[in-house]
Parts: sequence; C-alpha cells; structure tokens
Amino acid sequence: MSGTSRPPLVELHLHLEGCLTAARAQALWSERPSIEPPPVGGLQDGRWRFRDLAEFLRLFAWAGQLLDGPEAYRQLLQDTAAFLESQGIVYAELFVAFGVMHHFGRDPKEIVPELARWAAEHAREGGVDLRFIADGVRQFGPQSAERVLKDALVLRKQRVVGLGIGGDENSLPASDFAEVYARAREAGLGTTLHAGEGTSARAVAEAMELGVTRIGHGIAAAKDSGVMRKLAESEIVLEVCPGSNLRSGAWTRGRASHPLQRLAAAGVRVCLGSDDPSFFETSLRDEWDECLAHGFSLGELRAWNEGAAEAAFLPAEERRRLTQRVKKEP
Repeated sequence: MSGTSRPPLVELHLHLEGCLTAARAQALWSERPSIEPPPVGGLQDGRWRFRDLAEFLRLFAWAGQLLDGPEAYRQLLQDTAAFLESQGIVYAELFVAFGVMHHFGRDPKEIVPELARWAAEHAREGGVDLRFIADGVRQFGPQSAERVLKDALVLRKQRVVGLGIGGDENSLPASDFAEVYARAREAGLGTTLHAGEGTSARAVAEAMELGVTRIGHGIAAAKDSGVMRKLAESEIVLEVCPGSNLRSGAWTRGRASHPLQRLAAAGVRVCLGSDDPSFFETSLRDEWDECLAHGFSLGELRAWNEGAAEAAFLPAEERRRLTQRVKKEP
C-alpha cells in the first residue's frame, strides 16, 4: 500500500508488553541473570517462539518479569513509539498490564507516571499521541481486577483512559467482572474486554452484557448470526487482529476465510489492530495490506480507521479533532 493512499492511522488494540522485541528482551534478560529461562518456546534466532495461544500467554507472562521498573518500561515505550510512527500511526491506545505488574510485585503508580511524562513530551514534539488502558488478567479473578481499576482511577491524569481485561477466556465468566466494569463506566473510563478470540459467540454476547463500548477480538461472533445482528445494532466496536489470530491459532488460514469478512458483511463495526506485534510479527500496516489483498476496498479500510478514531477513549472534543484529522485526504 503506497504512502499516498494511507491516511493517518489509529490503533486501539495494542499491548505495550506485546511490543517487546526479542532483541530488547534478550538484552534485558542478559542484565537479569536471576530470571529463569522461558517456560515454553522462548527466544530463538531473534524471534519469539510459541505454538499456540496458551503458550503465547505463558511466554507473555514470562516477558513481564523483564520489565521490572520505570526505566525498562520507558525504553519499551520509546521503541514502540518509533515502531508506530514508521507506519504513519498518529494515535494509539496501549494496553498496559497492570495485573501482571501486580503479580510480580510491582506498582503501576511508580511506572506509569514516567511513561505518561515521556508520552506527553513526545506528543508535544509532534510524535504519536499515546494513551494507556489499564489491563487486568481474567484468570487472576475479580479481586485482582478491582486492584487494577483502583490504580487506573488514581492514574487517570497520567494518560490512563480505559480499563481492559485480557488473559484466559476459559478461566472465568465475564459476569464475574460486572461490578468492576460498572464502576469503571461510572467513573468515566472507557471499557473494553477481550472476548471471543478462540472461544464462542456466547463469550462475545456475555461481553456485550457488561456494557463495554469495545470488544477485543470478538471474531467468534461470526459463528452466530444472532450475535452478529445484536452487534450490528449496537455501538460496540470489535478490535479485530487477523495476524494475531493466525499466529495464536485462533484462526487457521485455509480452513475458512477470516471471520472479519462475515462480520463486516453483517454490518458489525470493526477496526484493525496488531495486538502483540513483536510476538506475532505483524503491524497495523501489515493488517491493512492483508485486508486489501483479500478483497476489502481502500474505502472500507478508511471507514474502519475513522471508526477507530470515533471509538477512542478520549474526551469528546479531542475525539472530534482526531476524527477530523484521519478523515483528511492524505
């Protein structure tokens, strides 16, 4: 896709820790000899190695040990900003794994302000505008999610704009987190939940019942016309990450077309994301190119990009300005 045809891009489904390159991880690990080797797969030939979604989640958690303070996280954020800007991304919301930080005995209140300081200065200098979504871990349970929310509320002035929960969908039902999400909405945080990645359409329906405005992945909704119809009638946006789905095994190329085609045909609101680009060896630009190669039009992709701007967890006036920026002809 040529640079002249691509508008300024918005990315809403991107894990900061998932932007940790194998090279950066290797450097951090060499400075931390007390950390045990990866539990599965690992670092080989400058790449992350894993076989499926379960192994990826274990490897992702292991990588979280390497990010043991503000300096390591700041280096990662700088790497990430450069990566995003190379693709023409002007605004991104990064999931930051508060739940993993807590698990390893780290305090987001000591790390996120440093990230926010650097991000604010970088944006003032004309760089990509970075905001943060406090991300919990489903299998850690509601009490852990409550702690994530508590820190998110304390850090709202540190560019924290939303609450999310990822992790193992099969561990606990979405309904266990209803109170956490209700409190997040009441406090004015944006809300998103990982659901329907490698599971069922029912998982997407349960996420909708939480009152979220966005759902991470959500591709299993394509298995149920009723769920797709409800999504199309709602204002909920699915953050779809085809490259991630392929690498994690949530979708197998050749077995059927990616569910994105059925979702879009059903009128479901979608936007593209790269999820964990360093692990899955993809980028938002790659996702655009793949969609164009598989029959989606440039007009459709531009509309999804504009929809992403409209779904950003920003105050109304900032969201309006972002939307106008991406609507301008490149």
